[in-house]
Amino acid sequence: MKETGKVVGFRNGLVEVEVRRTEQCGRCGRCAHFSLAEPTLIVEARPAGTMQVGDVVELELRDRDFLTLSFLMYIMPLLGAGAAGLVGYALGALWGTPGLLAGLFALLGLGFSFGAIVAIDRKSRREGRFLPVARPLVFPEDRDLA
Repeated sequence: MKETGKVVGFRNGLVEVEVRRTEQCGRCGRCAHFSLAEPTLIVEARPAGTMQVGDVVELELRDRDFLTLSFLMYIMPLLGAGAAGLVGYALGALWGTPGLLAGLFALLGLGFSFGAIVAIDRKSRREGRFLPVARPLVFPEDRDLA
């Protein structure tokens, strides 16, 4: 996944880039907690090359990281709810209330999945995983000035 944006600052060895929201940007879910009404958002990225505030850069997130984030945000909660629902159904069948226990266990599985997502997100932020790489863009008109 590639996006372009403008460098707005630097912090803790990372570059802060302002990007416009697009359809593709909203698919991975990593920044879903930000207001959707905002047309732009600030993304932290690992710098690849030298850049200054105001430079236009290209952000690239590896396909593997994009797929991993998509799985965590969309598939993992469904699997957690489904697996817990099946366990609840099996236990409920023994006690005569399969539907009730299946529903309750599915909600619990969903809750545990979201808890796991939050824990994975915190750990990945500390380790710097799933960060895009920012590369400076050089336009033809910029080369003529050099």
